[in-house]
Amino acid sequence: MAELFGPATALSVHRLRAVFAHVRQDVVLHLDERAAVDGDPGARLHDGKLKLCDARVAMEYLAERHGWQDAFSDRIDVRARERDAIAAFDRSVLPAFEASLRGEAMDGATRKAVLTELRELAQVAHATGYRTDSALALWTAPAALRMQWLRDVSPFAAMLGEWLELGSWLDAAAAQPAVARTGPDRATVHLSLATARSA
Repeated sequence: MAELFGPATALSVHRLRAVFAHVRQDVVLHLDERAAVDGDPGARLHDGKLKLCDARVAMEYLAERHGWQDAFSDRIDVRARERDAIAAFDRSVLPAFEASLRGEAMDGATRKAVLTELRELAQVAHATGYRTDSALALWTAPAALRMQWLRDVSPFAAMLGEWLELGSWLDAAAAQPAVARTGPDRATVHLSLATARSA
């Protein structure tokens, strides 16, 4: 049976647990209590002799391993945009979100880059028919859930709401059992953030 290692509050852990739930596969969890809200040390997936330390690679491996054939669109152009949106979300949106949790104000260039990526994410979600069971949805929804939970210390939930369809799609994706039932406790996320800020 596959094993998943990492902090219980890590976003990458939540993402991969959501994938395991979606493909209806059990996983042995080895989770620790290190704070992992502002900065993700990364989940590690062990499946027999295979060891993966990149959560995106692990997600695609699990999709192939367990027959999740519609993880991505059957259209090659949309499929490429989905993968690009996943990478861009982690490259531009997440670092800015984490900076906001540290109390850092967004400069104009950063805000523009984030809004550009969110606009593209909205367009790609539209191209998929707003599927909530896609790899794109399961990848971004756990992050959007944290943005909602931490809206009192970060403006990102409000930014997501600037696109009604995007916000509605992410809310629906976050509400599905594969995401909602595999994440950390909300209070634990707040406590982890407080611990990280006081360190």
